[in-house]
Amino acid sequence: MIKRIIVFIWETFIHAFKTVRSPRESIKQIYGISFYRNSGYLVANSGITLLLGLVFNILIARIYSASDVGYGSALISVLTFLSFAGTLGFGYYVVRYLPAANNKTKLLNSLLTIASLAGAVACLIFLSGISWWSPRLLFLVQKPYFFIAFVIFGVTTTVYSIITSVFISFRMSGYTLLSQGIIASALELVLVIVMSVFGVFGIFASQGIALAVSLVICLLIFLPRIIPHYRPIPAVQWNATRETLSYSSANFASDGLGNLPVWVLSLLVLNNFGAETNAYFYMAWTMSGALLAIAYGISTSLFAEGAHESRNMSRDLIRSLKLVLLVLVPATVIMVVFGDKFLLLYGGTYSKEGTQVLRLFSLAALPSSINFLYFSLARIEKWLKSLIFVSGAIALITIVSSYVLMPHFGIIGVGVSRLFAQTILLFFTVPKLMQRIKKGDSSISS
Repeated sequence: MIKRIIVFIWETFIHAFKTVRSPRESIKQIYGISFYRNSGYLVANSGITLLLGLVFNILIARIYSASDVGYGSALISVLTFLSFAGTLGFGYYVVRYLPAANNKTKLLNSLLTIASLAGAVACLIFLSGISWWSPRLLFLVQKPYFFIAFVIFGVTTTVYSIITSVFISFRMSGYTLLSQGIIASALELVLVIVMSVFGVFGIFASQGIALAVSLVICLLIFLPRIIPHYRPIPAVQWNATRETLSYSSANFASDGLGNLPVWVLSLLVLNNFGAETNAYFYMAWTMSGALLAIAYGISTSLFAEGAHESRNMSRDLIRSLKLVLLVLVPATVIMVVFGDKFLLLYGGTYSKEGTQVLRLFSLAALPSSINFLYFSLARIEKWLKSLIFVSGAIALITIVSSYVLMPHFGIIGVGVSRLFAQTILLFFTVPKLMQRIKKGDSSISS
């Protein structure tokens, strides 16, 4: 196996070198392959989102106090969790089954309506028990404008996440790049400056308003280009919805477990070390998140291709591994070597307090990328129990070990835990991926 891996790596870089030597013809050929094209759009979206997100973080680090950044980042993390809860796993169902649906408009509107209601309920449940979940965030229920905005932005984020799945399902991820990477991200930069007088609310609301504007554009302009005559009309198609429960619920559970550390750890850091330490943790986490976004883009493209043509899964797995080698590995090296310099953009204290954990999070992106590929394979092959097992194991190991290590090593303990959890699960996921590759064409040529 080791010899095969070495040969694979060698031939991948040789092929990349040939592409660089004759870029026009090679790029045209690569763009003609939907897997590479979709991956390119998703990775480009990650890159632009990283760049503009970096500027956004620099702005809030420079304009807002560390305390405001800490509370604002905690709110964003909580809202991300609640909006995910509202999706009920429908995004994966959309990618897997929407393109073949007889009435795409009715099915999509039904899923969006149910998800909107679920997102609103999730936000209200959190707010009703906030004195228990996180007493430091009590201001959410003490100030009406915070309360109302929190629910609205929760619903907005829920619906938008499903809309991006529609773009992916039809292998038209260019709309994701345009709506999220350009429109929403650019608007955030303007709003976070304009709304700086509102403190924590300015950080929180700038993202929510920008995403709401982007969502309206997606619903009224982009979606009708993909689904002819589409109109966003609330509806519930119960028969079609019941058919989604088995597949969606398994993916919902898997995704929830996989993202649980992201949502929980920020609150743990906030409650144990305070808002300022959480700000340093959040900046390191979000910066390393750019690497995870690249890995996610590659694996999501694999999922979309497999949903259309599962018989080519072996070939597309090989293509995915090539992209990991050529894109993610160099990006990880850059982040590890120059991470302290990147964090200086936020300020000297951010670099001093966050560099080590940033490097650990960055290294964890490499095993994470392989596990992401396994998740896509499992969703195509409907290995739903294994999907939940791997996600749950990663979450459990990360959270428990973080809880144990944080009192002794601070936020660095979280980085060690994440790297360890992602790496240990490779012993399960890698053999499964290798078996699936061998089942198809064992050639490593593209």
